[in-house]
Amino acid sequence: MQSLTPHKQGDTFSVKYSLPLAFAASIGAITSQLRLPDVEQTLVQDILVTKIADTATHGQWMLTATPEETAEWPLKLLYGDIKHVTTDDIVIHSETFKLEIQKVQTV
Repeated sequence: MQSLTPHKQGDTFSVKYSLPLAFAASIGAITSQLRLPDVEQTLVQDILVTKIADTATHGQWMLTATPEETAEWPLKLLYGDIKHVTTDDIVIHSETFKLEIQKVQTV
């Protein structure tokens, strides 16, 4: 399980990721969510996924959330992943990632 860099409440959340172009070309839809690691896997937020410019070898996307949205995130360890649905309706999830939410110290 990959751990992302800790994130501060109220900061803009922005993570870029890429997939090999051969696979990226077959992607029809992408969604992502952050959840609490409780029994119910309580949803914290749907993360906005935006397609950005491809490189010569990779398709690229950006996961984002606004400062207003992240200000509401709990000061806890959150879990998330990325759901890819191909144009043939094949569903593939990324590896689960962990994201620690921290309180800002400078206001």
